[in-house]
Amino acid sequence: MAPTGAYPADSEHLLRDPAAERKWQCSLQKALERARQRPLLADRACYIGENTKPDLATLTEIVQSCGGQVR
Repeated sequence: MAPTGAYPADSEHLLRDPAAERKWQCSLQKALERARQRPLLADRACYIGENTKPDLATLTEIVQSCGGQVR
């Protein structure tokens, strides 16, 4: 169990959809492993405009959580 105010470990709450995995011939667990090895925005610079929704702070967190840099 995660301490108060902390997010629980994602490994405890893995998404599973065997029917969709068969249909699309993929493995969600393997996709997550690949994403951990190479985040979606790794080594990428992202430019965020002034009037974006969500706001700059939120988008900055999203970009950084995916391995990107905000410029």
